[in-house]
Amino acid sequence: MLLRHFKAYEFSNYEEIDEQFLLFLDEVRHWSAIPFHITSSARSGEENKKVGGSATSLHLFTSTHKASAVDFTTMAGMRRDKIQWRIDLYNIVEAIIYTRGDLCTKRAVQLELVQGPSDWHIHLGLQPEDSPIKDKIILEIE
Repeated sequence: MLLRHFKAYEFSNYEEIDEQFLLFLDEVRHWSAIPFHITSSARSGEENKKVGGSATSLHLFTSTHKASAVDFTTMAGMRRDKIQWRIDLYNIVEAIIYTRGDLCTKRAVQLELVQGPSDWHIHLGLQPEDSPIKDKIILEIE
């Protein structure tokens, strides 16, 4: 699969990530016009336990299910530049809304914006098509 803004080596377990999610992520990256630094992607059950991930995490892959979430940050997040970080968050949320409509996906978006004492990242995932879960945004800014 050809992505405009990412290479396979940027993801752990690239072959275990849902293709529609990768296309969605690539479009969000394109429309936000902000480089993303992937900090966490597809995880096996064992890897997920090591990082304290939820048993229902969209990062998880199994023999019958591909992962459909990543965590990433931006240069502003890495520099802890509060003003630019909030501008980045705004632009990324706008890109998600635009991209979701443009791709006409019926899959719910899971978005978590985190600005903690030592961790600034964005969690972005797509729920499976048959999931009863609706779009969900969590904002954790201290």
